[in-house]
Amino acid sequence: MQRILTLALVATLAACGGEEEGPILPTPAPAWKNVAPTLNHAASSSSAEGIAVGDELMILGQNFITAEHGQQILVFRGTFFDDNGQSHAVNLQYTPRHEGPSQLSWKMWPNVVFHPQGNRIGQFVGAIEVINAGNDGTQLSSAPLNVTLNVRPSLVVVHASPRNQGCQAVIKSTREEVSMGFTVEAVGLRPGTQDAPLTFYWTFLNEQWDIDWGFIATRTNPDNILPPKGAFMLIDEARAGSISSVEPGGNNVLLQIWDKLQGEYSVKDIRTRALEGQAEQYVANVNIAVKDAGGKSARLNIPLVVNRAVVMVWDGTQKTAERFPPQKVAADCIPGGNIGRQVSWREDTSETRQRGMSFNMNLSVSTNLGIPIGAWAFANTVQPSLAFGIDVNASISTTESISKDVSLQLLPVHYATFYRQTTKIAKTAKYWGQTVCGERVELGEATLIDWIFTPDIAQSTQCPPASNLPPAQKFFDVEPS
Repeated sequence: MQRILTLALVATLAACGGEEEGPILPTPAPAWKNVAPTLNHAASSSSAEGIAVGDELMILGQNFITAEHGQQILVFRGTFFDDNGQSHAVNLQYTPRHEGPSQLSWKMWPNVVFHPQGNRIGQFVGAIEVINAGNDGTQLSSAPLNVTLNVRPSLVVVHASPRNQGCQAVIKSTREEVSMGFTVEAVGLRPGTQDAPLTFYWTFLNEQWDIDWGFIATRTNPDNILPPKGAFMLIDEARAGSISSVEPGGNNVLLQIWDKLQGEYSVKDIRTRALEGQAEQYVANVNIAVKDAGGKSARLNIPLVVNRAVVMVWDGTQKTAERFPPQKVAADCIPGGNIGRQVSWREDTSETRQRGMSFNMNLSVSTNLGIPIGAWAFANTVQPSLAFGIDVNASISTTESISKDVSLQLLPVHYATFYRQTTKIAKTAKYWGQTVCGERVELGEATLIDWIFTPDIAQSTQCPPASNLPPAQKFFDVEPS
């Protein structure tokens, strides 16, 4: 009977044999290839009558390249006919915003870009093209799409930047607690005169802007009546021309809170508010409306991103600094017996490690940028935990970090042993300084020293089984500052 059973087993194994199959490999994704986009339509998102400064041109089409593979280049070619009877050749390139595979947007900013001086309305007649510029160096252009864009009455941004800081005339971002100045020009509207002023309405939010007021003694201090949060309006009547400003030492303006005029005041200073709590930035808006004596009007929003002077940014990468020897943390050998058994992780001795920080900062560059000392205090105490997403001052223990669900099906006539390996991890973030003009400058690095505990349930016919974990190795030195 024993011989028959043995032969039957051999026959069964032979029947299951045959040519050995290799592993099933995933089908590789097709190689990316740049293609030319197609344009279908372009129009202002705000008005069927045309585009104004601050409006967006929406462009519909297909095959717009994604940020993963490159970027778009928007090209305008044609002629701009201004309202003064002059014509100007146009050949401009911009980077539009990618809204999706079939939609782009482009904002006309900060003036009438088709005009050499940027301060005349009129009509652009020509074509647009979109170029898919791939990271591989390829550039494929769409066929031209003929467009006619009427430029409506607008507010042109002449100046929106810190005073006397050598910045560009119009900036997009700055720091908290920075003194700013704003100047706009109305184009396509009647200039103001003594008898028919051009009226500008400037709206600010009190939670975004801190103003030092100038006023005569009989007037109420606006700080005593302004709500902590909410809008207030400054009304400026231009009686000679088309320009209005809100800046330190500027013209007197009428202050309106809600619907009530409070009287005439001057602006001695206007600053971006300090950030609150753990916020790293906010957008401060300046909304302006203008109306001429004939009832024509225009509107504009000036957005300004307000940043902390110093921010820490971690891109998610980490490196192994040192791997320590595997340690036995429980009984030497657990027998599987004749039928095997389920073995769950346990440790008789736990381990706790302290996280720490190492700093490498270029304080001389920080000083040259005029970054306040207080900004570094926040950057070194609060921001590390925000950037890394964990409490950088906390300790980490094996009793909390190793899952209780780690288990093993121990085979018959085998033995199991519990091991644990400690690994030192370095996570490095960069410090970036924000200038008052909106530029970002690298100021140094901060490294978080973190720990990983790796469990291992080893099994073997030998007692004790050897660990499956890799041997100890030191890759580089890193210690808390």
